Amino acid sequence: MKTDDFICKKAAKNKLFRGLAKEEITSICRLLQVEHFRKNERVIKAGEKEHKVYCIIKGNAEVLNCFGSNDEIRLGLLTENDFFGEMAFFSEHSSRTADIKALTDLELLSLDRKSFN
Repeated sequence: MKTDDFICKKAAKNKLFRGLAKEEITSICRLLQVEHFRKNERVIKAGEKEHKVYCIIKGNAEVLNCFGSNDEIRLGLLTENDFFGEMAFFSEHSSRTADIKALTDLELLSLDRKSFN
């Protein structure tokens, strides 16, 4: 199990939490969960109603969308210290607009809106 100190150090480096005071990061760290996804596993699927934001602490992922066809199009690449899922996290009624797929094994910090509120 990851220690609170480890989680706080990783969170402090993430782009989502940059600029926050140490006390603010410490408060948020208590709410973060460490999650693991294997290579090629979907972290997020378009259309889902999940309200979590994720911070990458190890690995790479890609942002994909089909735009109504059968062919997936890569919209972006996510690497260590990037974050994703923030649009559905902050908007109560929105659903996921793209898929996030692990390109490598991923280690993520996640924060769900219920805990955050």
